Amino acid sequence: MAILENDKYRFVVEKEGGTFHIDIGEEHTLLISDNQIRITGRLSDGTPFSRPMRLQKSTVPPTHLCPEARSLAFFGMEEDLGLAWKLAVTLSENGGLMQWKVFCVNKGQDALMIEKIHLLQPAEPARTNCHFYTDDAIDLRFYTNGWQSWSYSAAYGKHDRMRRSKLGFLQEPMVINPSTPQYRQKGRFSSDMFAALADHSCGQGIALGFLSQKEQYGSITADLRDGVVLCAWADCDGVLLESGAALQTDWFAIAKIDAHAPQPLNAYLEAAACENKVGEMQAPPAGWCSWYHYYQDINEAKILSNLDQVHRIQNSTPLTLFQIDDGFQA
Repeated sequence: MAILENDKYRFVVEKEGGTFHIDIGEEHTLLISDNQIRITGRLSDGTPFSRPMRLQKSTVPPTHLCPEARSLAFFGMEEDLGLAWKLAVTLSENGGLMQWKVFCVNKGQDALMIEKIHLLQPAEPARTNCHFYTDDAIDLRFYTNGWQSWSYSAAYGKHDRMRRSKLGFLQEPMVINPSTPQYRQKGRFSSDMFAALADHSCGQGIALGFLSQKEQYGSITADLRDGVVLCAWADCDGVLLESGAALQTDWFAIAKIDAHAPQPLNAYLEAAACENKVGEMQAPPAGWCSWYHYYQDINEAKILSNLDQVHRIQNSTPLTLFQIDDGFQA
């Protein structure tokens, strides 16, 4: 057994099975149990593979308890694939969240196509892996974050269904990440980059998500129909990992939250800002963008007409930005 802990989090690896669980909260608010890291892809001949990364070899002795430490590392080698991997687990500098990421190196002779790296997944498919420690009835809410600034974001309950645009294929390519599943059943939800799960009655819960999207897009799903099943993965888009090449995921993090607090996602958002080197927030520029009125229906005459109007209203409405956007370009 290997353990990394502070007063808020306890990351425990059961080395016999190579799985992990996370105990969250000073008073054990919830437990994320019996999880695995998994990589999926295809061999050079197109044969699919799906391989759990068994956390059995680490940089600490099997029974090491490291209350003063801030990191653990596990490593392995999938001999038949020629794939070497490492899992790094750390506590943030202020101890406010737990985070981990995966590194892979192709040490074989043949290229591999990497499709997904699962950072959070039940060791047994579809088995409940999130448990709240409470004697009261839980009124769970799952917050889903939309892919784009104009994508729908919401907090859903167990008996809700994810909203979908009635415009279907006319709008979905612009608001939905194709690698994130869109569920139609009640109680099943998906989110892009980050999400939150909390008990609405008391506010206790977690924020979970990727701290950046520098390497891959990250997706999170929650199934609240019978217990709680949480999953998260980095979508590698079938990237070709040549012999000797390496790849890594972005950091995936979990933070304890109080959903009733004024800014419940602060710990996660501050970590994401730090990871992306975001400095002190400046006043946002005020401006006009063609996209939100014309979408792709723009031409020179429309742009010049609006530019003239911006000049005319500068005294009463000073605008410092004039953006021409013809669809995914600026």
